[in-house]
Amino acid sequence: MSFRIILIASSLLATTQAVQAEPMTITPGLWEVTITSKMPLLPEPTVKTMQQCFSAQQVDPDNIMRNSNNCEFSEVESTPTHLAWRMTCAGHGGNMTGNGSFDSSGDRMRGSLQMFMQMNGQQITMDHQWSGRRVGDCR
Repeated sequence: MSFRIILIASSLLATTQAVQAEPMTITPGLWEVTITSKMPLLPEPTVKTMQQCFSAQQVDPDNIMRNSNNCEFSEVESTPTHLAWRMTCAGHGGNMTGNGSFDSSGDRMRGSLQMFMQMNGQQITMDHQWSGRRVGDCR
């Protein structure tokens, strides 16, 4: 799990299906983000904390949506502080569906994403939780 899902989620903050909701703001700068991922094939959840510099261009919704690969978003609900969505992604291992949520106050964020796919006749569920905070300007 990389910052890709977080960036996709943040792109939805300013672009909804009907573009009727007020967009949320992610302040560009240096962010520290912790991601916890749970997958059936892993004996324990993986926890990764990293710092990433987000420029204004990287959090630009048009730029992120253009690079969201093979995912389509639906049922997008947004308020100035909360976002929820469903998604369908086509990939090399088959199709995945999922739902996510994202909360932001501009300099803090938290969210979750749950993805589902069929593999060898079994449903595989992947849970991702993240939280982050802006820690300063980019260096």
